Amino acid sequence: MVECDLSLFVCPQLFVQFKYHLKIMAKNKQSGMFKVARDADIADIERYLTHQQLFYRIEQHPQFKCVFVLEQANGV
Repeated sequence: MVECDLSLFVCPQLFVQFKYHLKIMAKNKQSGMFKVARDADIADIERYLTHQQLFYRIEQHPQFKCVFVLEQANGV
């Protein structure tokens, strides 16, 4: 599983970085964990993952959120 710390980014750069790293993971058929700031707005990320029909899970932690994306068989 690839781990990406995106906690220093805010939208729109957060979304751009998320898609960039997701594309690399898809190319290598890997799953990933994205760490984002607790107060980050991830609505665009959730909407994108749903639209792409990808399986994901979001966990809330005291200091941050984690977005887990499962291994992808198809390209993004």
